[in-house]
Amino acid sequence: MWFTKIGNLLKHHRVKEMALEEASERVTISINRYRAMSKDIQSEIKRNHFAKHLVYQKQIEHEVSDD
Repeated sequence: MWFTKIGNLLKHHRVKEMALEEASERVTISINRYRAMSKDIQSEIKRNHFAKHLVYQKQIEHEVSDD
């Protein structure tokens, strides 16, 4: 009986592990796509000499009113 419980736990663990691996792969792909797009945008900005017209903000502050 406890063999069955252990077997079920191991199956559940394998399923969770596979889901975690798939999620990790998706995140890695997304990060790589973001980096590539960022490099493309930066090179386009440099090529068009547009950077001098951009204003970069490190943090956007939102004002919250308590109306």
